[in-house]
Amino acid sequence: MTTREVFRAKARQLGVSDASIDRILHHLRPAYDLYDHPDNGGTEAGRLGGDPELPLDVPWDGARVFVASIDLAALPPHSLDLGLPRDGRLLLFCNGGYECVTTVGPDEFSHALHVPPGTETVRRDWSTTEYYDENLKIEPRTLYATATWDVALDEFGGLPWDVESDTLSDPALAQAIAEYRSLAGHLGPLPFERDGGSIKLGGVAYPEQDPVEEEVSADEGEAATWTPLADANYSYVFDRGEGCIYWVIPRADLSTSRFDRVAEVFQC
Repeated sequence: MTTREVFRAKARQLGVSDASIDRILHHLRPAYDLYDHPDNGGTEAGRLGGDPELPLDVPWDGARVFVASIDLAALPPHSLDLGLPRDGRLLLFCNGGYECVTTVGPDEFSHALHVPPGTETVRRDWSTTEYYDENLKIEPRTLYATATWDVALDEFGGLPWDVESDTLSDPALAQAIAEYRSLAGHLGPLPFERDGGSIKLGGVAYPEQDPVEEEVSADEGEAATWTPLADANYSYVFDRGEGCIYWVIPRADLSTSRFDRVAEVFQC
């Protein structure tokens, strides 16, 4: 497990300055991009669409649309942990419609489910459920994962990126990254804008409107207790419409591998 402390110790051992390590840990967030093609050199790590494989004791009426199943043990190594379980499968579900915010109440089916390894599962045929919708059917496709990083939003919620030059607008952070790469090896790419053809785990929930964490919070203070779990381009997933689907999770729940309170936010 590569914690922030381990990351710092390894980088310091290789000669990276504390100032550079501080900037990297403050501004960068580890992430995985999952594409439905291996062109980016990704590792096979899951499936988009199709019918879900669910534990025998998990009820599912089809109201939450199955989006993807991610094999956590198959994710490639990363320089810093995302906080996810090391194995098992992470299943993502969404409403499929354009509801802006959907939280989960007691005894409701969550927007995410972690299936530990060795759990007996069975394929559930969505077309036989009460809420099946042909328009929201996602054709099954293999997903390939690559390790990457996001750059955190600045204090005003802006993107710390110069779009015209495609470079970081913070020269000190750019220098810190260059120092790390020269001394400690490959840090990984830092994409600002993805091409819309991926599901992302972790990283930063770049909003289309208001900050995503604030959308699920009663006040500004509560927003800091949520963290991104995943996001996906709506048109990529459903081959129709537009916007972005975000999955966010309480930080305390992620640290204990609890996924029954994951909320979904849709913005466009």
